Amino acid sequence: MPRLIRPLPPEITNIIFMAGNRKVVLVEGDDDEYAFRTWYEERLRDVYFHAADSTAHVVAYVAEALRSGTKGHVYGIVDRDYRTDEEAVAWKSDPDTHLLSLWRYEIENYLLEAGALATLLNETYGRKLDAPDVDAIEAQLLEACGELSVKSAANWVISDFGRGEFLGVGYPADRSLILTHLSKELNISDAEADANLAAKEALIEACLSDMVRAHTVIRGKYLLHYLYRVNVHPRMQIDVFTNLLVASVKRYGIPQDIRDIIENRVLG
Repeated sequence: MPRLIRPLPPEITNIIFMAGNRKVVLVEGDDDEYAFRTWYEERLRDVYFHAADSTAHVVAYVAEALRSGTKGHVYGIVDRDYRTDEEAVAWKSDPDTHLLSLWRYEIENYLLEAGALATLLNETYGRKLDAPDVDAIEAQLLEACGELSVKSAANWVISDFGRGEFLGVGYPADRSLILTHLSKELNISDAEADANLAAKEALIEACLSDMVRAHTVIRGKYLLHYLYRVNVHPRMQIDVFTNLLVASVKRYGIPQDIRDIIENRVLG
């Protein structure tokens, strides 16, 4: 019996049309698309990266592609967010899945390689100032993780409840303000907010001994803005700094778990 081919929604049809014969990799946002396109510029004849605008869209588009018969053509990459280690790597043991997860929290965490950061800051500072070295950058990152952990913990609580507004990059890392925010957004008592926040803080704190683990629990956008504020002259806009970091990571070496996704699974 011939296999039934379902028509694709217009959004996915347009993406596949733009890709032509290339593999399609759907990512969550424009920052993800820019990073992947830069890192794999030499392979863009083989792979087409497209920002789907949200996790939900990535998941839905990949599911539609699977149902329509384009299984081998379309992949999706989502942020790790609050996945456990096992959940973040589950795709590796399932050769049939086309929905893949980052190992680190989100794409910005991959821009914060201490070596790539130190290299970029040395180039940016020039001869006028002494730029921080790799050890100093590592120390800055760990200090930032400790300061920002309460914000990441709060977002985790909000995610678990499935409602409420997440904390933006500019929201203060002030525990008392955050507790008030949680109580209001989640419609719970101060005591319940405190208990939920403390539980997530403990889980995050256990991962802050080194950046390998910290990158899995602290939001990269928070860290990126912290490092920018501490190290970069305000005349350089953060978007410019971010793009330079993307290029610096490529020169320094694309992290292995990104290579596992693109080179071994998608293009392998």
